[in-house]
Amino acid sequence: NTATLKVKDAKGNNITDQLTATWDLKNGKWLLTPKDKAKFLDTYKGQKLTVSFNSVVKADALGTLTNTMNQVNNSKGYKSNTVKNNVEPDPKPTKVVVNTDNTNIDKTSISHGQVINYTGTWDLSELANHVFTTQELANVWSFSDDYDQAKVAVDLAGKDAWSVKDAKGNSIKDDVKLAWNADDGSWTITPLDNAKFLNAYKGQKLTVTFKATVKDDATGDLKNSIVQTNDGHGYKTNTVTNHVEPNP
Repeated sequence: NTATLKVKDAKGNNITDQLTATWDLKNGKWLLTPKDKAKFLDTYKGQKLTVSFNSVVKADALGTLTNTMNQVNNSKGYKSNTVKNNVEPDPKPTKVVVNTDNTNIDKTSISHGQVINYTGTWDLSELANHVFTTQELANVWSFSDDYDQAKVAVDLAGKDAWSVKDAKGNSIKDDVKLAWNADDGSWTITPLDNAKFLNAYKGQKLTVTFKATVKDDATGDLKNSIVQTNDGHGYKTNTVTNHVEPNP
C-alpha cells in the first residue's frame, strides 16, 4: 500500500511530505529522495530517521519472505540487515467418522439407530511461531459443523456428547464455549479468550468429537464436513459420507 510509506524524525514527527516517493509496483521497489536535498540534510543530520511501510501477504505466497533496505549517502550504498519470515501454509483441518469401536466407517453403510462419532482435526500446527496482532485476536477463530439434523439426532447438552482435546489428549473444554442450534443442526466452538487459547495451543492439532444417532426415518446418503475459521478466513475439511441402510 503506497499510502502507508511513512518517514519520521528522531522525535517521532512525520516528515514524509519532505520527500518524494517513487514506486515500482511491478518489481516491488520504492525509492525515497529529499525534495530539497540541502535543507533536508541540514535539518536532519545527526538523527536516525524511521522509515516504515505496510504490506499484505498474498493468499498464494509460499516459502520465506525476505526484505532489505538500502541507504545511499553521497552515491555510496549501505544495506540494512535482512529480515525473514516464513509464510505459514493454510491449515488443513480433516474430518473422520467412526463407529463406537473407533473404526473409520467413511464410505460405508450405517443402520437406523446406530451411534456414530464425528471427529474433526482443528489444525493450529502451522501457527507455532506466529506472533498474533491485536487485530488478528479480535477476528473470528472457530470450529463449526452443520450436520444433517433430518437424518441424525444430536444432543450436545449431554456431558460426554462432545469433546475438545489437545495434542496430548487432555480435555480443554474449559477453554472454549459451544454454541449449539438444535433446530438447524449446527454448532460452533470458539475460544473463551482468543489470546490465551491461541498462545496456549498454537503449533498443535486439536481433536473435536461429537456423537450422533441415525434417525429411524433417515434415508439416502449422510454427509458431513467441518469448517475451521482462522482470523476470519474459513477452511473446509474433507466430506465424510455414509449410506443409510433401508429397513429389511
